[in-house]
Amino acid sequence: MARGPYIESSEVRALRKLVSFAADDNHDAVTLARAGKGYVVAPAIAAFRALTSGQVEELKKELRAFLEMMAGGEATDSRIATRVTVTIMPVETGASVSLLVDGPVRDVLLYQVSTLLNKVGVDRLRLCPAPDCRRPFIKIGRREYCSDRCQRRVFLSGYDPLAARRLAAIDARRNRLLD
Repeated sequence: MARGPYIESSEVRALRKLVSFAADDNHDAVTLARAGKGYVVAPAIAAFRALTSGQVEELKKELRAFLEMMAGGEATDSRIATRVTVTIMPVETGASVSLLVDGPVRDVLLYQVSTLLNKVGVDRLRLCPAPDCRRPFIKIGRREYCSDRCQRRVFLSGYDPLAARRLAAIDARRNRLLD
């Protein structure tokens, strides 16, 4: 039963962008670093901007392994270190307190992802059950696969057209008998 239109929160949107960044989609790493709970300080932002394409690929690989591990799967990259070392500085901003985050690029990004997962809920982070996919994704609603493509591929791999014709014939006979 629908309760109204789904409105995606800013945390879910940011986490979906981070997951798609890990899956080799092109997003700006600086924008993604600012997506979490903490405000990233200027030296860390400069480090993000100075990343080479090879370093960005390595960052994506580590983020993908981290997300797979958080989703309950086994990390494909055994080099992933779960320790995240960042410096967090509380700063009073008006009536509230904000957090400034500084540290190595990888650690800042993993910190932001972990704060978003804490806010959204780790239980919404899933691995696609398609045997040849296993991509991490954020579960929204009743969604079970990372994409419609994976869902169709799994359905069609188990689809037997002869069995479907036999079931249709049985249903047709049953309907004639009931009429």
